Amino acid sequence: MAPVIFTQSCNGFELINNHILRAQLRKSNGEVVNAEIDLNTVLGNSDGWFRWGWTNFTASSKNIQLQGSKLVGQLTKRDQQHRELQGVELSEALFNDEGRFVFINPRP
Repeated sequence: MAPVIFTQSCNGFELINNHILRAQLRKSNGEVVNAEIDLNTVLGNSDGWFRWGWTNFTASSKNIQLQGSKLVGQLTKRDQQHRELQGVELSEALFNDEGRFVFINPRP
């Protein structure tokens, strides 16, 4: 089975420590397994905007939280001020491949 958008094949998910996404992902045989991905390994900060394919967004952010499958927070700009609340839809780049998270950069 090809990777599917994680939100279409999970029984729930949560954010741990502002950067670990934990979910109960379904495999093609119906089995549900726990899976995690460290969002710091696939998501960064570019002048106050979330950026896929970059890293370590939490080093320059505050007020990080989930709103549904959208990660939101305030990220630091180049001038060291925080941009207003920004968000990134996690389901645009995170997929379930037989019970494990896979990152596919939507903007290479």
